[in-house]
Amino acid sequence: MNRQVILIVFAILWAGLQAWNHRFELYNDDAIEYIDIAKSLVNGNFALAINPYWSPLYSWLIALSEVIFHPKGIAQIVLLKLLNLSIFIFTFCSFIRLVKVTLSRRQSDEMLPSNEMIQALALGGFIALTLGMGGTHIDTPDMLSYGLLYLASAELLLAPTGLLANARMGFWLGLGYLTKAIILPVSCVFFVLAFFRNKANASVRLKSTLVAILTMLAVAIPHMMAISKQTGKLTFSEAGGLNYAWYVSRSADFLLPNFTLNKEHIGQYKHLPEVMIEKPRTLLFDKPFDSSFAAWLAPHYWFDGYVIKFSAWNQFIAILASVFFFARYFYLPVFLGLCLLMVLNRSCNLAFKPKAQVLELALPSVVALGLYSVALNCNTLYSSRYFCAYFVLLYFALLTSVSISKTQTKQGKNFVIAQLVTLALLFVPGVFNIIENLECLAKGNKNQAQAICKRLSALGIRDGARIMLVDPVRKLAFAVVGNYKVVAESRDFESLRNDPKQCTDQMLDRCAKNKIEAIYIDNSEMKAAPDDRWKAVFDQEQSLYVIPVRLVQSK
Repeated sequence: MNRQVILIVFAILWAGLQAWNHRFELYNDDAIEYIDIAKSLVNGNFALAINPYWSPLYSWLIALSEVIFHPKGIAQIVLLKLLNLSIFIFTFCSFIRLVKVTLSRRQSDEMLPSNEMIQALALGGFIALTLGMGGTHIDTPDMLSYGLLYLASAELLLAPTGLLANARMGFWLGLGYLTKAIILPVSCVFFVLAFFRNKANASVRLKSTLVAILTMLAVAIPHMMAISKQTGKLTFSEAGGLNYAWYVSRSADFLLPNFTLNKEHIGQYKHLPEVMIEKPRTLLFDKPFDSSFAAWLAPHYWFDGYVIKFSAWNQFIAILASVFFFARYFYLPVFLGLCLLMVLNRSCNLAFKPKAQVLELALPSVVALGLYSVALNCNTLYSSRYFCAYFVLLYFALLTSVSISKTQTKQGKNFVIAQLVTLALLFVPGVFNIIENLECLAKGNKNQAQAICKRLSALGIRDGARIMLVDPVRKLAFAVVGNYKVVAESRDFESLRNDPKQCTDQMLDRCAKNKIEAIYIDNSEMKAAPDDRWKAVFDQEQSLYVIPVRLVQSK
């Protein structure tokens, strides 16, 4: 069994383990929005399905899987994990294609390391970065965007061969934009490289590049037009501006319940949610969206009117945090590997000979990471999944930039040793991930979402009921399983702890008036029920509590 087969089997087993262990869970509150958009599409509610913040292609695939399999209850989340695993396999195949296209242009017979060794090292880097920093348990379109980026990179290397390769590159970049909006500006780098990569005369180069651009626009423009019409302005995505305001300029509140707490920002928003309760501070998000979690379905609507206030200091901090983040996960392991290589080869020369294809692999990634550094403080929660593909491409570019004569066998062996050390360092987050997943497999993963729904049903809370949420983490898998509508949210735990009776009275009164059937608390710091009207969801779990509004009020 050769190295490639071993690596492929290992990767699929690891990815399958991630998907299996999290088959009853949603990764974060982003996931529920992709599912909501998919359901809107299936139900023909296209106004809700078109969203300027959430890219559409991942939701389209979820919708397609729902049309084919008609999942109900917890099967919706299980099917989502199977979709994630399928996307990983697609991405792995896409990267293998890129590797084969790249190495087919390398004269392996005349230099070290061999193409087989470079392919093995590249696949190792792909696995370490993709599953160590990302994974199939993450219910977001990032993995899909990796695969489309690899396919576009492969076609970029083939672009000089004719119009068809350029058309394919534009097609993959168009789909990439529909998956992650950042690929639209990154695609400009592809087009510039495609133009200068072609050795034909200027008119032929221009024609080939225009084919790529027009193909990409043909795929992307319908979505751009739809979201521009919805927002009333020309836009290709609202995600970039909002993330900059949240993480860099700090001129908008990231969490919606903070709307009424930050007096500096409150006046700029055009669609303020209703303050349902003053104490504990609770906001009502039931209009105009009918979805499982309206507070996060349409950030572009709730934050409409936000202002980006540039701050040189905040920008410096964001870039510095991003550089440290990149260094910790990628640059430092690669740098240490290069230092080891220099030590091992201190008595001889080692030639790094970057070729055009190395630039084509690396430059789009450099630009993308630069954009992320400026527009997003990369040292933020969940952010590692954004960068896997760009790190993989940079590492692969490094591997293909080394040229060692076959007569220099010692240098060739030293290079492989140094890269194995680099891979070991890149694999550190993956080791912890594997250990965590194996422990989870040994313990078994309980179907908590289904159990919560059964408990709510036993308390008389019907499927599809309107619910108020008090949960800092927003673990909302149960809302998907029970088709519940989370229409109100509070994060004011302090008031609830300090005055549980008065706060509970206020919540019950206002929830009844707004036809909210239950108030649900999930807070690990809440070691006991606020008062005796609250019911523990599980006897053994002292952090989940629910209060059925109608049942309590009838007493």
